[in-house]
Amino acid sequence: RSLTGSQFVVQISYVEVYNERIHDLLSGGGDSANMNTNLRVREARDGVVVDALTHQSVSTAEELLDFVSFGSTQRVVAAMKMNARSSRGHA
Repeated sequence: RSLTGSQFVVQISYVEVYNERIHDLLSGGGDSANMNTNLRVREARDGVVVDALTHQSVSTAEELLDFVSFGSTQRVVAAMKMNARSSRGHA
């Protein structure tokens, strides 16, 4: 099947589940105090939806990796008592 003439829109979102809360890692503009936290997850007709989640459009692999890098800096990192290198957050 040919994709000639087709156009695509690629968007990225990045969430972390930490202490039973959903954190939007692309919100807040680098200020974790302004990050959207405790977002609501619900089932919709077309799948699972996180309400008020930031979606960023990307047009290159480099742009996508920049958002992933930025989101990674927003993660909550707290070592567990039993394993100092482990994080309680899951992105």
